[in-house]
Amino acid sequence: MKNTVWRVFALLCLTVLCVTGCEWFNAVDNGKIPQGVIFYAGCPVDFYFIDEDGNDLIDPQQAKTYPLVFHFEANQDARMNAITQIQSYTQTIHGVSTELSVYNGGSNWIWNDPKEGLHAFQSYMWGHTPDSEFTMLVFAGQNAAPDSLKVKYKYVTGKDDPNLEGTWGVNVTSLRYGDVEVLEGNENGKVFIVKPSHGETTVKVGSR
Repeated sequence: MKNTVWRVFALLCLTVLCVTGCEWFNAVDNGKIPQGVIFYAGCPVDFYFIDEDGNDLIDPQQAKTYPLVFHFEANQDARMNAITQIQSYTQTIHGVSTELSVYNGGSNWIWNDPKEGLHAFQSYMWGHTPDSEFTMLVFAGQNAAPDSLKVKYKYVTGKDDPNLEGTWGVNVTSLRYGDVEVLEGNENGKVFIVKPSHGETTVKVGSR
């Protein structure tokens, strides 16, 4: 999959959603990356949560089935609050017009993917300057222990790319769900998270 340089937005508030081609801006001082800033960038893959028989685990009518990604250890109250305010939009995703359900402060969203016959999930990828790695927690499934989602970044400025003059950005160079790399070699950008009724979660990259 082609790497994309994401201009990133320092965390002040989450009010606007971009699904694809999203670029955030932040001024830099002489090409230096600001220190101690929590930021978020776009997600380079789509996630699908299914059971061992391939059934969709996301039910748009049941908010408790919505996956959640946090950049901190979220307790039950935080997880419940994240799905109390859900906003819906009509959006074109991968060339298909669909209804988007946005929640968790605008940082998580789901939509129906007719090509897969499943609901897809995406989340902003969090980071913290100047760290090149950041681990998030994914809550999917009722009362399930969280999974880890680790992203690796390469920082870039106008010194590296003239299109970024006066700003800074990141290349997402690696994304691991649990112990599985899900970005490298994933040409169609799809990741299937299999959560059986009993047993361990497995991760399938590219196809079911």
